[in-house]
Amino acid sequence: MKKTISLLLAVILVLIAAIPAFAEEEIIRTTKPVITNSRFALLYEETTDTWMYMKDIDQKNAPASMTKVMTAVLVIENDPDLSGVATVSAKAISEHYCYWLDDFHLLEGEEVAVEDLMNYLLIASGNEAATVLAEYIAGDIDVFIQMMNDKAKEIGMKNTVYYDPHGLSDDSRVTCEDMLLLCRYAMQYEQFRNIVCKTTYVLPGTNMHSYRRIRNTNRVLRPEGVAEYKTGFEQDILGIKTGFITVAGNNLSCCMQHDDLKFYSVVMHARDQKNEDGEWREFHFVDTADLMKWARSFKKVGVAAGTEGISDVGTKLSMTKNVSYKVESDVYILAQDDVQPTYSFENLGWKVKEGDVIGTVTFSDEFGNERSANLIASADAKTSIRLFIGIMLLAVALAFSAGEIKRKKKK
Repeated sequence: MKKTISLLLAVILVLIAAIPAFAEEEIIRTTKPVITNSRFALLYEETTDTWMYMKDIDQKNAPASMTKVMTAVLVIENDPDLSGVATVSAKAISEHYCYWLDDFHLLEGEEVAVEDLMNYLLIASGNEAATVLAEYIAGDIDVFIQMMNDKAKEIGMKNTVYYDPHGLSDDSRVTCEDMLLLCRYAMQYEQFRNIVCKTTYVLPGTNMHSYRRIRNTNRVLRPEGVAEYKTGFEQDILGIKTGFITVAGNNLSCCMQHDDLKFYSVVMHARDQKNEDGEWREFHFVDTADLMKWARSFKKVGVAAGTEGISDVGTKLSMTKNVSYKVESDVYILAQDDVQPTYSFENLGWKVKEGDVIGTVTFSDEFGNERSANLIASADAKTSIRLFIGIMLLAVALAFSAGEIKRKKKK
């Protein structure tokens, strides 16, 4: 009996020790990816305001279901608690307003909580959820579309136009640059963030449907064994939204949080392509995963506001480094390795007052950014008066000696 127990314990210990071997490892790439499949692409880091990758980011493309990000924003701003209940109208699921319905779809007369509609909208990309929410917010789908376009202008989306709340229209247009603006705007809302990061959701039963489990359409968030979609850090992928119609190709806007860095990517007009094994892959996921794996190799390099003692400097002719100072504002760049800053100091006089700008510290990155911050004196400083008097006496003495030498030479 004791031998059996000991054997079982040994097996358990072996299994426990083996668990880490099965853990997903982060896939990091140190070289910049070349995006050839997606026609339009960007990668941006928010906290350092760094444009890392840009490919035709000002070119227009149909947003497809990425449109639903704007729809969600308007719902949140008009019903922040997502506490309402909407009834599905015949208009909301009519062919004119919503011609593409999945096998499971909402039915006329169905009563659905707004919170559930938002999850259906952003996770499973339910088209009729968009039209139902549009009527719920504006009372009319066309009025809601005008609200969408007004909001786009308000937040600076200069090259965007919407013709529907779900993205099925061939005529709607957006650029990668505009889509980035929208995603950053939407991610300020906790209600939005809490939904788009979910891999699955259970839609509760209604007066016309039993419950149903839905899955997120973003395969970078849930790669499920597909090697090309894997990053090993899926827990840091925060969403946001996929999109496809024929004229648009495959689109994906995505966000990743890593330590204190927040990366956004947008790829548009990607197409399916076979891998080396002849298996079809959706390249809006492949390209996004490659961008995020490269982003993962970077860290924030620089100094924070208030940092002291970066270098030493003194007032004019001071025998000591008597000027203490601090960095006036944050100055950061993105880099894969540590970067040494450059310093530039003013020609300091005999005195320095607290708050005087005495120089700058500058960091440069591989993306062409040069970020600088002022160095501010943190206390008064001056050259010692005794030293000043000594220097003056020495100068007089030297002048007198020089004069004496000249006189002797003349004699």
